[in-house]
Formats: sequence, C-alpha cells, structure tokens
Amino acid sequence: MRKTNILLIGIILLGIILRVIAAHHSGVDTDEMIYSIIPLNIIDANVIGTVEQSPLAFYLADIGYKLFGGITPISIRFFPIIFGAGMSLVIYLLSSHLFSRKSALLSSFLFAISGFALKFNYEMDMTAFFLAFLSVLFFIKYFKFNQKKYIYFSSVSLALGILIKNIVALFLLGFILYLIFNKSFKKIKWNEVFVALLLGVLIITPVFAYNYLTYSEKGITDYYFSNILGVGETVHKGMEAKPWTFSRFINITKDKFMNLLFFDFILLFSGIIGFIYYINKKTTLLLLLTILPLHIYLAGQTGSGSHYLFLPIFLSIFSGEGVYLIQKKWKKIVPLVLLLAIVLSIVSLNSIVQDREKSISLTLRDYVHEEIPEDAIVV
Repeated sequence: MRKTNILLIGIILLGIILRVIAAHHSGVDTDEMIYSIIPLNIIDANVIGTVEQSPLAFYLADIGYKLFGGITPISIRFFPIIFGAGMSLVIYLLSSHLFSRKSALLSSFLFAISGFALKFNYEMDMTAFFLAFLSVLFFIKYFKFNQKKYIYFSSVSLALGILIKNIVALFLLGFILYLIFNKSFKKIKWNEVFVALLLGVLIITPVFAYNYLTYSEKGITDYYFSNILGVGETVHKGMEAKPWTFSRFINITKDKFMNLLFFDFILLFSGIIGFIYYINKKTTLLLLLTILPLHIYLAGQTGSGSHYLFLPIFLSIFSGEGVYLIQKKWKKIVPLVLLLAIVLSIVSLNSIVQDREKSISLTLRDYVHEEIPEDAIVV
C-alpha cells in the first residue's frame, strides 16, 4: 500500500504539471471569456446565483482569482487543473472495484497523461465530472458495504457537482436505470434514500431560490430554466437551446471518436477492450448507464469539447485492464503501451503549446501586459 500511495501521489503531481502547462498555453474561447469575467469578486458581492451556470463554479473561480491576484490563464482554470489531476485518484478507486490494484494504477496513469483530457480541461466541466464520478464511487460502496453514510456521501457529491454544472444531474437518471435493470429496489432502505435525497435538494436550494427571486421580480430565469425547461423569460437572446436531432447526434459522436483517436488511441482501444470483456459486471453496467443518457443528450445538441471529458474518464477506468488482457497474448506489451501513451501525450501537449501563438485572446493579453505600465489607471 505504501508503494501504491507513492505511485498515486506521483501520478497526481504529473497530472497537475501537465495541466498547468496546457492551461497556460490554451486560448480562451468565447464561452470561457464570459465565464471568467462573471466570477470576479462574486463572493464579495454576496450574490446567490447568476443567469449563466450554477453558482458554485463561479465561487471557486473567484477563489482562484484571489489566490493568484487576478485573472490569468492559470487562475481561470485553477480548479479544473486540481480536480482534473485528482480525477486520477477517483479512476484508481473505481477501477479497483473491477480489477486488480495494478490495473487500476495503469488506468490512473493513462488518464493523467490523456491528450483529450489535457486539451479540453477548461471551464467547469472537469470539476463537475470529478464530483459526479465520486458520487458513483460512493453509490457502489453503498451497495457493497451496506452503510448509509455512503448513500449520503453520494448524494452530497452529486449535488455539489450539479452546483458546478447542471448537466451532471443526468447521472441521477443513470442511478435509477441501474436500479431498474439490476432489480436492486429490494435492497434499498428507503428511509436512507429519502434522507440522501433531502440532503441533495437542500444543497442545490440556492439555484431554486435564485431563480424564484429573479422570476418574481423580473420575470427572468437562468439559462437552464428558461432555455431548457421553458420557465421564465430568457436573457440569452439568439442562444436558445437547439432542438435535439439524430443527425447531429451521429455527427458529434463520430467527431468525438475521431478526437479520441487522434489524442488518445491507446486509451481508446484499451478502454474499449476492457469494457467489452467485463460488460456483464454490475459496476460496468452502472458506469455505462451514468454516462449514456449524458452523451445522448449532449451529442444531439452541442459539440463543445469540455462537455465530453466524461469519455476519457470512462475509458480510463477500463483501460488498465484492457492493456493487461492484451498482454496475455503479447508478452511485454505493457512497457510498449506506456511508451506509446507517453509519446502521444507529448505530441498532444506540443500541439497545445503551439496553439498559443494562434490564440487572439492570449496575444492580446500579452500585448496589454507589455504596453500598459502596472501603475497606469485604465478607464
């Protein structure tokens, strides 16, 4: 265990270093420009929400600004960096429930160096997925150890994830589908589930409170209430939610497959092999059902890369075992896979570094810092 802990710490530190490099060189897109300005001093303003995303993501971003003395490429992405690296630990723990500790460590490492995860580790999605998959881990522990604290931890984790990014609420649908397909309703202690649900609702109460107050006073609600649920008037004119279409679902699914093929073909194929081989396991079913509704919903509407970070996370859980399954036929394949994965990660990181020169937002920021004295008063 001591050796395992040392290796996990090393993997997490490696993940942090790679994500800092990627964050420093990644340009800021239109959505992130909006999401980076809104949080500035939001804690001091004592507001409980905004008409954009869930409030907790903005509070965390403001903490990052206070830690780094303002808005920088690193401070904007500080918590995605931390939770993105920390995701390796969650992947290790989830993979351990399916496979050996050795396979779980390899899975953890492959995610830490994942080119896809490095490329799209911006905005609030990674933080939300960290909490959502942590919720899955506690959900598994609840049925394995029959201890009520785990269902409470699962509810709290998912609720916090929803306060980061609303779309992870679809993980709850995955939990329900798992209980239906696995016929686990008889094992449930409904009084414990009720308390867990109550905890979750209490945690996300600020979202409902904010929307109720703004609707009562101004007739408006945030993006998800107005554009997705159709409640209240939207302030996002021209940005109404697209209708879900099957053709868009197919095209975006193909696009994400090609992204994974380009950035992470080792992770992609080893993850698919491990998943198919262990598809009959209950934990595999749970993991599949949590991400499937999310992918179906997202792929029919948007192709934003950061929304699909759950794909390398899911594949990583099975990738380590997939590699060891291949090793049964091709001896000494593990060192070769590790070498190829590292080379692929370096190539991906190099492409991210080169993209900095093409970023208008970072070029403009560098120009401002060079041309305007620090003591100048900008009006």
